[in-house]
Amino acid sequence: MKEIINVFVGVVLFVAGTWFLNNRPDIKDSVRDAGLGVLFAAGTSLLVLAWESKQYLRVLIQSYIKPTKAVRVSMAYLFRIEVDGQFLLVRNHKNPLRGYQPVGGVYKYLKRETASLFQELGIAVDIRPGIGVDDDSRNDLRCKINERRHLPAFLRWFDAKRDRETDPWREFYEELIVEGLLKQEDFPYIQYCHFKSDYEGIKSPDAFPIDEFLYADIIELKPENSKQIDELKRLFVQRSLNDIYTFATPEEIRSGSTSTGITILPHAKKILC
Repeated sequence: MKEIINVFVGVVLFVAGTWFLNNRPDIKDSVRDAGLGVLFAAGTSLLVLAWESKQYLRVLIQSYIKPTKAVRVSMAYLFRIEVDGQFLLVRNHKNPLRGYQPVGGVYKYLKRETASLFQELGIAVDIRPGIGVDDDSRNDLRCKINERRHLPAFLRWFDAKRDRETDPWREFYEELIVEGLLKQEDFPYIQYCHFKSDYEGIKSPDAFPIDEFLYADIIELKPENSKQIDELKRLFVQRSLNDIYTFATPEEIRSGSTSTGITILPHAKKILC
């Protein structure tokens, strides 16, 4: 917003010094040159800002089109775990009737360390209608930014990986180890790589009265040894014996259900190429 104001000021000074101060030749050139200087500085700042936020350029533009309108953000990660061409999905644990989704969840932040920043950016805890905050969801990076002009700064903070969760182990442990699907002795730690980041611009969802920006890092599991590979294959073979999880083909994920009628939640498509 500051850069846009500076552009406006620069234009006013330049126009005034070029066309409207003919009766003041003593200051005309100075005003015009000052306008050019302000325009150059503001343009440079805008270019730097655009470069720093280049992957979010569409979001950056949307943020400044409606700068004072609120936006809900959700910053998550999802696991891409593939066995024989099919992908591991787990039952939604908050609402099992909804369907199945990839292992993963919302990143968490450090509350004390981010308190001043979040206050400065006008970030509030996201409490959706009928859904409160419990121990599992406390400090989730699912929140509301009261004025979306602060969204680019929030995204730069997120990309810097300061004062927030960066390792996807927590959800892997909670959804696969704690649930007894995999043994911790076989998975004392995991190897993985960043497959891609999935996000679109700010959108107006049907379910909520506030615009939202949804982001997800897609994490591809890389089994370290033959034991881990064998355990994942065991899950694949025994998938019909446990309703906590299932496997689905890319076609089934895109269609929203398996051939046996199991519902697959829409965001599962994010793990596909």
